Amino acid sequence: GAGDIPVIRVMNKSDVAFPDAGFRKSNSHDFGCQDSHFPEPRKDRVWISARTGAGLDDLLAAIDEVLNAGSVTCTFRIPYAESGVENSLRRDGLVHSVAYGEDGITVEATIEKPFLAKYEQYLV
Repeated sequence: GAGDIPVIRVMNKSDVAFPDAGFRKSNSHDFGCQDSHFPEPRKDRVWISARTGAGLDDLLAAIDEVLNAGSVTCTFRIPYAESGVENSLRRDGLVHSVAYGEDGITVEATIEKPFLAKYEQYLV
């Protein structure tokens, strides 16, 4: 059922609820804050202001945490003789970087924990 689906409660209009938080929108469209008095973000709840942009970084971090729950970021070293493993990593996860060195292919990737055993021998 829906009880297994993660939920992030986004509390908008926090600039109105917490007017002393001192959030402002800068001229460069980069959102800044001074002396934030918003409540601390929790795993399931984030306070934002859509008007000023305050709290959006917390919201993005919460979304990233929920989407990547159960995933790990690792570095793998793959011998050139087994270069097909690089393609498997791309299929099973999200590859962040690849470097080709004298001793093989070094790949930094985020994969779900159930796939980790498949690549355990390549962990650095």
